[in-house]
Amino acid sequence: MWKCSCHIYAQLDELLRTTGNVAIFHMATAILLRPCYQRGIGNVAFTYARGHHTPSNTHTLRDFAGLRIHTRGFTTMDQGHVSDAENCGLQIKRTLSHIGHKYWGFTIYRCTYSDDDAWTRFMATLDSSVRESLAYYGTEELAESLDCSVHQDASVLNGAGKEAVRQRFREWTAGAAAEAERQTADSQPIHIDGVGSTPRYNYCIHVDEAALHSITGSNAAADNASSSSGYVNLVAADWELPGPEEAEARRREFDIEDAFDEGEEAVDGCKMHDVGWMKVSVRELMPAAYATLQTGAWDENYVRPPRVATF
Repeated sequence: MWKCSCHIYAQLDELLRTTGNVAIFHMATAILLRPCYQRGIGNVAFTYARGHHTPSNTHTLRDFAGLRIHTRGFTTMDQGHVSDAENCGLQIKRTLSHIGHKYWGFTIYRCTYSDDDAWTRFMATLDSSVRESLAYYGTEELAESLDCSVHQDASVLNGAGKEAVRQRFREWTAGAAAEAERQTADSQPIHIDGVGSTPRYNYCIHVDEAALHSITGSNAAADNASSSSGYVNLVAADWELPGPEEAEARRREFDIEDAFDEGEEAVDGCKMHDVGWMKVSVRELMPAAYATLQTGAWDENYVRPPRVATF
């Protein structure tokens, strides 16, 4: 299968080089890969990138490192010159070194299964965006420790909302695999010298039909490079509605009947200002948003949906 998938991507690479037409390239990608998905070979692209199989319901962003599929509207960033204090990649490196963790990156929950080709393009776009950003900050080596596992199971995640994903993410962070990741021989306090906590275990990514379409749909293809319309949903693991005692205290303090109504338009039925998740521009998800959230700066950077947060 590895040789077969390499052959497919060789054809795609040659097509892009000879035609220079991204639209034709995307169409050919869908046609060539569709038989693989129809045969249940959901990890054909991952096999190409890594040369080995991963479990069918969990893949990682690194598995897409060999893909050369790019959505129009996303262009390569110029090499930047930023100070150490503004260098998102350097901030992540310092945190990993200080707390002794091997990996960084958000866990991704796939909650839409209507278009495998669009999902492949989304993952390739995300991979490309992260690598370009790391190059901008001069921290390309962080790609080796990047781990964005994709949890995908249509039987339980298709159409799943943010709260359902939040609960599953909490279960993962409390499980043996996540605990093993966090263990280090010389654990140290982490809120010193600008080194913060790791967002890897505090936030996860929820991708539904709307988020996927914002990145791979026709409107996204027409956007220019500065557009932030392409987004994913960033879910805060520790968010929850106030309990009965807190709700009653809020009613008395603010003299309101509904403790959960803060005068906002309803988002997923919630009228509180902070609904526990926000839309984040895919171009600035990693490393920018990740590095910013290392300092626990959710409140300072929170942008209420439907607006899209940039970092």
